Amino acid sequence: MKTQTLNSRTVSSLASLMNAYERALIIDALVSTQGNQSQAAKLLGTSKRVIHYKIHKYGIDPRRFRLGT
Repeated sequence: MKTQTLNSRTVSSLASLMNAYERALIIDALVSTQGNQSQAAKLLGTSKRVIHYKIHKYGIDPRRFRLGT
């Protein structure tokens, strides 16, 4: 089996791509649930606590997805 070594640029690119993808998934879930964090967590198969943490981590304002506000 051949082993390849990743350089720090590749790892950093992967991390930033994964963060961007995760952020997009959370935003899509919040759009689908009109900003409801509990429902978004269920939709993504995780807990409300994790969603709350990730929302703050990525600087997402769930209020902007509510209808009528």
